[in-house]
Amino acid sequence: MYPMSRPLKLLIAEDNPDDAALMVAELRRAGFEPDWRRAESEADFLEHLNGGIELVLADYQMPLLSGLRALELWKQSGLDVPFILVSGAIGEDTAVAVMKMGATDYLLKDRLARLGPAITHALAEALERRDRKYARRALIVSDARFASIFHANPSAVCIANLMTGRILDGNDRFRELFGWSHAEVQGKTSAELGLWVEPAQLEILIMQVRATGSVRDAEAQMRRRDGEVRDVLVSMARVEVPGESEPTMISTFNDITVRNRSDTRLRLLESCIARLNDMVIVTEVEPQDEPGPRIVFVNDAFVRVTGYTREEAIGRSPRFLQGPKTSPVERARLREALRRPSAVRSELINYAKNGVEYWVEMDIAPVSDVTGRVTHLVAVERDITERKLAEAALRASEQQFKSLFEQAAVGFAQTDAATGRFLQVNRRFCEIAGRSRTELEQLTFTAIIHGQDLGHALEMTRRVQSGALREFTQEKRYVRKDGVEVWVSVTKSAMWAPGAKPDFFITIAQDITARKQLEQQFLQAQKMEAIGTLAGGIAHDFNNILTAIIVYAELGQTVLSGNAEVREYLGAILQASNRASDLVRQILTFSRQERPKRSAISLKPVMVESLKLLRASFPASIEFDIALATDAPTVLADATQVHQVLMNLGTNAWHAMKDRPGCLRVKLERCAVDTELAATQPRLRPGLYARVTVGDTGCGIDDATLRRMFEPFFTTKPTGEGTGLGLSVVHGVMENHDGAVTVVSQPGQGTEFHLYFPAYAGEASTPEHADEPASRGQGENILVVDDEEVLVRMMTQALVMLGYQVEATSDSAVALEWVCADPQRFALLLTDQTMPGLTGLALVRKVRQIRPDLPVILMTGYGGCALTGEIQAAGVRLVLDKPMTIGALGAAVRTALTPQPLP
Repeated sequence: MYPMSRPLKLLIAEDNPDDAALMVAELRRAGFEPDWRRAESEADFLEHLNGGIELVLADYQMPLLSGLRALELWKQSGLDVPFILVSGAIGEDTAVAVMKMGATDYLLKDRLARLGPAITHALAEALERRDRKYARRALIVSDARFASIFHANPSAVCIANLMTGRILDGNDRFRELFGWSHAEVQGKTSAELGLWVEPAQLEILIMQVRATGSVRDAEAQMRRRDGEVRDVLVSMARVEVPGESEPTMISTFNDITVRNRSDTRLRLLESCIARLNDMVIVTEVEPQDEPGPRIVFVNDAFVRVTGYTREEAIGRSPRFLQGPKTSPVERARLREALRRPSAVRSELINYAKNGVEYWVEMDIAPVSDVTGRVTHLVAVERDITERKLAEAALRASEQQFKSLFEQAAVGFAQTDAATGRFLQVNRRFCEIAGRSRTELEQLTFTAIIHGQDLGHALEMTRRVQSGALREFTQEKRYVRKDGVEVWVSVTKSAMWAPGAKPDFFITIAQDITARKQLEQQFLQAQKMEAIGTLAGGIAHDFNNILTAIIVYAELGQTVLSGNAEVREYLGAILQASNRASDLVRQILTFSRQERPKRSAISLKPVMVESLKLLRASFPASIEFDIALATDAPTVLADATQVHQVLMNLGTNAWHAMKDRPGCLRVKLERCAVDTELAATQPRLRPGLYARVTVGDTGCGIDDATLRRMFEPFFTTKPTGEGTGLGLSVVHGVMENHDGAVTVVSQPGQGTEFHLYFPAYAGEASTPEHADEPASRGQGENILVVDDEEVLVRMMTQALVMLGYQVEATSDSAVALEWVCADPQRFALLLTDQTMPGLTGLALVRKVRQIRPDLPVILMTGYGGCALTGEIQAAGVRLVLDKPMTIGALGAAVRTALTPQPLP
């Protein structure tokens, strides 16, 4: 029972402050001085749940923290304090469950008079529980400490009952000294084990322990299990163990046999050890013939190295250590030297007991007695196995380094630091540098570096020579003997002794020519993508302008039907606009925003048709070399764009051979692209392709032009001979077709383009062409939405002329409001896609939520926007490309207004 006015630090989980105050008042009446904190949420509860808390009281029902959750958090905290659940009403089953979960007790709020006694009882139990825990922990620690000391003791120790003499336990050293296991000695007496040579001496010592409590350093002779007698120093002590009715005796034993046995062999051993270290073997001097002189002494080092005990070695000849790899020549030399006898030194292989070889370096010397007669031979042997292994490892390492140096996948070179001359080079470095080893050893490193990279290489080398750098890495070009440039990544390191200047340099060179080519292709692809994005944006705005020009020109022709001169002018405007439309289409093709109308076709018919046109336009001085394979695979392609590509390449070839005879080579073949070829072209993947080759014997292309040739508007032709879009269109078409275009050319040696079209598994088909029907409206009301005011007016006039009613706006939000106000007001929605705020596709989705059956035409200035699944799912019936004619507009509107058949 705690004394009155006992301080109590507690945590109360209660959402009602009045109930918490009642609990505190009840605790004060019970004689406690509460230091309390109230928590009504999980966060508050966790904040105050700490090591200083002595008690937790928790309401069962709270809006933010239930009593069960508080109990769970208390258990997770690991605090060893009572937890009492307080509730207004709790059933018996719930109370049992709460107690099973670990609660110390539970109380009803209408019986708080029990709170004081319950807490007093809970605190007393907690204190008793902690005392038991601490006692158990102290006992465990004490037992572990004693066991550790007992078994780690270097002396032999045993514990026995002082009254009966029966052994309770012995440590590991006890087992080693006497040869008895732990199980064999437990419960036995020393007499039963026969340990004491003089049992009466044991009785005397035990009587002394009983009288005085201990015995120290008593010498006795004791017998091992195998009968061997050992001289032992014995100490005993009486120990009173709490809880044991009879006293215990602890005895320690230290073997002093070696100390007490001072004989001739020990004096001889001491003499040898005084002179030498390492293994020591003492033999008799005779006989020199087989089986050889007998061993009379070996030291501990011998036992450790060979694995043989002294007993196994003494009486045998040292020759028993020799084996198959012991040199016969060295053995004969030793025998001859020992016949004299004379001192001799030797190195040879011996064998340990487990069969392992070891090398020894031995010095053998004769030992004479007082009369000068040689009586023994002493051999001092040093284990040199590690040295021999190190020497062998060094030789292997040198050979391994030589093999690594010679066969490495990167180039290695050693150059003299003072002259820069090559001292050593491996085979790979010769391959990279394009010279033989003999040729390189006659050169300095500067002789193979490209002139434009030489200055930087020399500067970095000087910094290494001065000590400012230990090494550096540089990308530069080597020039081979045949003039070919090779890009290399070079790491150059200096080698020198501390405090001295570098003696030589080590150069590691890796051929990165292929990587550089891929980097160049990647940079070109990035540049083309950026230009394509810009071109697509320009084309979009240009198409809006062309739409207005074309439609207004057509409207003008309609209005001025009687003015032939003005109609002619307007026709010229339409003709120029159509040419501009073709130019925009080429730009969109380059930027991959003009989607091709691809179908499964055979390239051969398309090429035959294109070649007919080219042959008709080429002069007679140009020969045609045509080879069109019949086994070329079917491809998924747009025949019109393929025709355009062939005409562009053919025209470029003609210009390259202009004013002189030449040959146009055109080839179609089946081509399997392997991994090696695909690695050189990011657009290619391993697989089957139809490859088209267009080559000429013209002037060729230099490197600077090759790097820019696919850029739009870049051209080397004079003004009036081209726009610079031809090859950029070729590039765009091939990317649209998931293929690639490569070019091989050198100035004066002609040019050859290769077009790779991926094979298609389907069969070739012939595309069908349908004429665009002309149509007029019947007064249907059409909603036109475009952010360009001029296009809104133009389409309004065109549709009115075609017989439709039109309501138009340049604000997509306004259009949405009109549809919301009267969903049945319009027969068709004609909207542009690219608009600020609400895009065309977003507008369509919102309109379709209001009126799902409203036909929709989506207009785009990017060209080639197909009716994809996403667009069709939004409710778009047709996609209309800009620029458009009045006829195309009328046909699209009539098609969209035509009722669709049921699926």
